[in-house]
Amino acid sequence: MQAASLTFCGIISGRSETQLHLDKPPLCKHKYLLHRDKLPSTVIDFSEVGPGFFFGAITMVAWGIWLVVGNAASDSIDPRTAAAISYVVATTLAVVYVFASDASLVVTPRGGLLAAIAGVFVAIGLISTYVGLSVGTTTTVSTVSAMYFVVAALIGMAILGDEVTAKKILGLAFAAVGVLLIAR
Repeated sequence: MQAASLTFCGIISGRSETQLHLDKPPLCKHKYLLHRDKLPSTVIDFSEVGPGFFFGAITMVAWGIWLVVGNAASDSIDPRTAAAISYVVATTLAVVYVFASDASLVVTPRGGLLAAIAGVFVAIGLISTYVGLSVGTTTTVSTVSAMYFVVAALIGMAILGDEVTAKKILGLAFAAVGVLLIAR
């Protein structure tokens, strides 16, 4: 069996100067290398998507697991209580992370207000998810709620000035059709 090693460049904090490397020094900037000894190296270039792709993948897995466990919790206790317990735990972990990391504790009035408004929508989505899981299937609730990214992308393009391209619109349309097919 041949040993495998991974080299990641600039993905931990999203800063190109921050590097995590296992076995070998980084050979790239925002490229993830898979190298097997005695075999040619395979380079997968994610430079166009950057480190956000890595954290997006972690989010995808975490939220997928959260929905399945949340469904089981909603079958065991009142879904609103399950939602509250989930967010007490999540809030506690987030606060510990902020203090343990080098995060700035400076909060501007605008930033604080926007974060609070985001929290309102998180609460609405969380409670809706848990109640939905108690009356529907995990497949339906999770796939329909997964449409949030289409809403966020459209708001980003319409209000926040994100670039609108035919490729992005087509991608959103395909994603929406895929989610609707799974939910049916």
